[in-house]
Amino acid sequence: FHNVILMIDMGDMREGIYEDERLCEVAAHIVALPNITLEGIGANFACVGAVIPSLLKMHHLEHLKGMLEDHLQIELKTVSAGNSSSLHLVMEASSTVPFNQLRIGDAFMLGRETSAGKLIDGAVDDCFTLQAEIIEKYRKPSVPSGDIGTDGFGNTPHFQDRGIRCRLICALGKQDVDIDQISPLDQRISIIGGSSDHLVLDAEECAEDYQLGGIVSFKLNYSSLLGAMTSSYVSKKVIE
Repeated sequence: FHNVILMIDMGDMREGIYEDERLCEVAAHIVALPNITLEGIGANFACVGAVIPSLLKMHHLEHLKGMLEDHLQIELKTVSAGNSSSLHLVMEASSTVPFNQLRIGDAFMLGRETSAGKLIDGAVDDCFTLQAEIIEKYRKPSVPSGDIGTDGFGNTPHFQDRGIRCRLICALGKQDVDIDQISPLDQRISIIGGSSDHLVLDAEECAEDYQLGGIVSFKLNYSSLLGAMTSSYVSKKVIE
């Protein structure tokens, strides 16, 4: 036996039934399936379309739940009202909200409610740290020499001429993580760029603190954490 939640597209344009008039028809097909129980309905927000969840949309979701219950003569136990972007509705509510489930990831892992990207009071955003080994340390010009075309990913890079600088290369690249969505814990370090398996850093202001074979640590956001956690090239270590 399987309990299922029927997803309804509330405007974010990801998954779910978009037209309300089809909802009863589809739900009736689900109810008629053997070994399947229609547990409830759900919606998604702040994803593909970046639509911010509102109480108005939640009350419409509640209305659709009532419509299905009346039409099918069943009880729907669950109204799943989105992800961490819906958490602010609970935190700001002066009364009971019209849903009883949220599918939370970002708020638990990174301490943020994602509608506005704000840190939740009492939460922390540094539960995860990404570490990369330094595989080269060298003083090099800050601007490439020669005609500039496109890089390995089809982009045309731009560089600021800052003279000869200390560069670190770490064994980390775009195959492992979204390098545009990580930031060195040492704020004296800046990210210059990267390839599939190399990350190039400017460490001029702290060159003496880092040596070949050493470690540079990075803070992650949701996008970079997703890449790091799913990459088979990134080792995971839980510290209790």
